[in-house]
Order: sequence, then structure tokens, then C-alpha cells
Amino acid sequence: MKIFTLIIAVTLIYNIGQSIFNEKSWDHRHLLTNLLNNKWSSAGRKPMTLPVKPNKNYSMAILILLLAGDIEQNPGPRTKQQSIYPCGLCEHPVTWNCEGGDKHAPENYRPVSLTSVPCKLLEHIICRHILKHLEKHRVLTSLNHGFRSGYSCETQLLVTLHDFMKAFDAGKQIDVAILDFSKAFDTVPHNKLLHKMNEYGIRGPLNKWLEMFLTQRKMKAVVDGEESEEASVDSGVPQGTVLGPLLFLCHINDLPDSVQSSVRLFADDCLLYRNINSQHDHTLLQRDLQNLEVWATNWGMRFNAKKCYILSIKNKSQKMYSLDGHCLITFDVKFDKRSSNYGEKRNNKVMKV
Repeated sequence: MKIFTLIIAVTLIYNIGQSIFNEKSWDHRHLLTNLLNNKWSSAGRKPMTLPVKPNKNYSMAILILLLAGDIEQNPGPRTKQQSIYPCGLCEHPVTWNCEGGDKHAPENYRPVSLTSVPCKLLEHIICRHILKHLEKHRVLTSLNHGFRSGYSCETQLLVTLHDFMKAFDAGKQIDVAILDFSKAFDTVPHNKLLHKMNEYGIRGPLNKWLEMFLTQRKMKAVVDGEESEEASVDSGVPQGTVLGPLLFLCHINDLPDSVQSSVRLFADDCLLYRNINSQHDHTLLQRDLQNLEVWATNWGMRFNAKKCYILSIKNKSQKMYSLDGHCLITFDVKFDKRSSNYGEKRNNKVMKV
């Protein structure tokens, strides 16, 4: 019986691999076994903790593979009973994480999805295929260092400081716009994200599966054992899922193409900076800020101007920058021989750097 179960599992997972990208060399059984043994993790994430014993993994494998195999056979819209998400995989509770500020203010909380083990396993399989396709065709920009294998906070820090110190050693001023998206993961429009995925080559049954993954999702909050009513999710990529970070990276992947100044991204954080040699460079940086406003409007995103700042290193000339109708606060950073570094805000308040 175990041998028969193993044959079914290997056959099904092999077929889903062929149906998505027509690649026959990928060892699906090896990936699934590693997932269940906590030996594989997505880019930049720790291995997933699963309450599944290795000697019981094939019953779980059959469930996952039956779900995946249904994509090829029935890619079109279906009723809830005919959905590729049986067993309530698209319905899940959420927990709320406070991102700082007033803990009594609802806008400071973000929903984190608590998805089931079968859902996470299925997401890992799909995520692995999508990543392989994106890396093969070099789709993802190298300017985003978040949620990717081989990239980290350290690599972002190294390349950014290299640019800053290179300008500083040359005696040049560099103005840096520190930008923050407003509820970035929660505001991504599903239709525009799916359009981008189609442009990146994620088409056909897999694109339809992603559409169902995003649009058929429902969530509810559980507080002290009391459950809220289920609510449909109209926008955003679900936080706490395996695919969520990758989908968000794809959505903001073309942001650097809209500006001429240098850009560094880390997940939903953005740095925009430029060497300032004349007043014309100030104008060009302001124009790039306006271009980012246009990009954000076109793709359903928005910046939180109250949390955006300008950092002016080795300030020689001044310029008041604006974003979305708000003047951005500017901090001046200077260096001299008597002090390793110090910073000051233009209203004479001290800023630690």
C-alpha cells in the first residue's frame, strides 16, 4: 500500500511540474520530503515548522498533489464546492500585529494570515516554480534586496554605503529621499498584479490559480476565542503566506524604471538618491519624486508622505522637496575631523545619525 501511495504521489507531482513550466528534470518528491522534514525554506526565510512526521508525509502529499493537479484539468471559474481550495484552504483566521505607534489606533495594526499546513505546502511548490522561472529569465530587479536568496539587509547596507561614501570622498553632496509606502501589502490591486504576472510570463493555468488564490480569500479575526464574521479580501497580498512576499516583489519590480536617480529597495522600503552638483540636480530629484507619485497612482499604491524624509549628506546647497503635496522634512548630515559624525535638523533640533 505504501509503494502504491508513493507511485501516485510521484506521478501527480511530476504532472503538475510539466503542466506549469514543462520542465521534466525537477525532483518534486525531493522538494516535498525536504519541506516536511523542515530542510527547505523560501528565500530569506527560516525553515517552516510543520507538525507532520516524515513517515506520514505521503497522505499529506496526495492531498497537496490532488489540489495542484486540479489546476491543469479545471482552470476556469468554479463554485465553492468545485474550487481548487477544498477543506477551507482559502478561509483562515488572522492575527493582528502592531507596527508601532498608538496600540489603541486600528490603523497601526496589520493582518497576518494563519494559513494551514496543506496550504503552505502547496504554496511552496508553486513558489519554487515561479522563482525558477523568474530567475531563469532574470525578471526580478537586482535593486530589491528583500525576500530573496542571496540578498539581505547586509547586502543592501553595503551597496548603499558604498555609493554614499564614494560621493562623500569626492567632495560631492548627495540627497537621499527615504520613502515609505502606506499599507503596502494591503493595497496591491489584484487585477493589476495579475496583469504584471502575465507580462512576466506567468500565464495560463498558473495565472488563473493565482487569481483564485488572491480573490477567493476570506478571513476572520479571533480574539479571546471569539470569532468575527468572515470578510472577503478585495485587495492586497496576504501577509503570513509563502507566496505573499514574492507577489509583492513582482508588483513593485518595475518601480526603478520610472526614475533616473539611483534607487534601492528592501521589500516595501525605498531609497531614492542623487549626487547634487548644481540646482539642476535638485530639480531632477524632485522630478523623480513626482514620477514615483505617478507610478504609485497607476499601480494602486500610495506613499505615506508623513513618514518620508530627506537626508542631505555634506550639505552645500538647499532645496525643499515635496511628495504628494507635503513638504518633506530634511536632515543635514555633516562630517569633520573633530567629530566622527553628527546630524542636525533644519529647525535646529538635533538628529542622531
